[in-house]
Amino acid sequence: MRSRVTREPFWTDSRLGRVSHAARLLFLGLWAIMDTAGRLEDDPPRTRVQIFPYDQQIDVDVLLAELEAVGLIVRYTAEDSRYIEVVEVPRWTYFYDKEKPSILPAHAKHGASFPEAFTEQAPSVEPEPEPARNRDRALVPAGHRPSPGMPGDGEPF
Repeated sequence: MRSRVTREPFWTDSRLGRVSHAARLLFLGLWAIMDTAGRLEDDPPRTRVQIFPYDQQIDVDVLLAELEAVGLIVRYTAEDSRYIEVVEVPRWTYFYDKEKPSILPAHAKHGASFPEAFTEQAPSVEPEPEPARNRDRALVPAGHRPSPGMPGDGEPF
């Protein structure tokens, strides 16, 4: 499974408001198992184990049908195998540039509109420069600092 960042449109998209809570959770889970083109194998039993390992009663096939009915995914057959493609992937999440390009066949209609190896650099968070003073001591109130000569005084954590 891959880590993904949830972008703001997920929380306000009206299509997600028309599907069940379980389908919304599945949609988030698909991001962790899809490739950089938003594709994955259409294998509901395996997907259920990957996303809902403790919920054997969940019917992933029904949830996928919900997502497809509102246009969030496309289910298709290519090269005698079944696949899923998440529609508008850049709208939902970022990819990190170390991920490999998709090796799964594209959907004839949707795959053409989505670049094969789309990678958007996730916003980088630069660490703030450490101030010249001892940063760790500044976090401890003056009355709670160890006396000079105590173990750990002046040593970084």
